[in-house]
Amino acid sequence: DGDEITYSFPDPLNKDGEWQTSYDDAGDYNLEITASDGKLTQKEKVKITVRDIDRAPSLYVPETVQVKESELVSFIVESEDPDHDPVSITVNNLPEDADFDINSRTVSWTPDYTVVTQRTGKWQSFLYAVHVEKFFLQKKERNLNVTSCGKNFCASQSVKIVVNNVNR
Repeated sequence: DGDEITYSFPDPLNKDGEWQTSYDDAGDYNLEITASDGKLTQKEKVKITVRDIDRAPSLYVPETVQVKESELVSFIVESEDPDHDPVSITVNNLPEDADFDINSRTVSWTPDYTVVTQRTGKWQSFLYAVHVEKFFLQKKERNLNVTSCGKNFCASQSVKIVVNNVNR
């Protein structure tokens, strides 16, 4: 009949029936929309589904850690999921005698006195033969790969452990 129709929208919709969702809004919403021409009013239930969008967890580890042979080195892997999903943390390329405690999220290692000098090949043999290995074998680097996974996405970073030679 040509009458102007006005609409009323409940929260979380705005006056124009729009909603700028955020990551925390995932779920089903049953809303009642009202339409009126001033004489008649019609209410209709509408189901709005906001899909869950996963985000990768944050991951914080030191870039480089320095340690002397026979001293304990440890660091904590800090990670949380912005969607509050549980995270699964793995540390790859750990030395055999190193440990990653999943509960405390702590990597710890006490490199022994042979870590820096454990090399093989002709160059190593030559250095030992002429007794100059102490000038060349000052440190050894080891890269660990740390990964934290949430529901669908992962974050990864490397940690360089630098083991400095200790003359005994």
